[in-house]
Amino acid sequence: MDEAVQRLRAQGFTEVVLWVASGNAQGRRFYERYGFAFTGRTMTHHDLEVEESLYRLSLT
Repeated sequence: MDEAVQRLRAQGFTEVVLWVASGNAQGRRFYERYGFAFTGRTMTHHDLEVEESLYRLSLT
């Protein structure tokens, strides 16, 4: 993760966003510990019956 974030910063990106399955508590904790913040936005893939949560990390 550190390497990916460093590369994104070097390329001039100012933020990273990602979707995590809402029911994936372990994954959500990982990203939250890294500094990602839940935006409050969710979306549901009805064909897959999966809800996802949007997370954002500022690179500035």
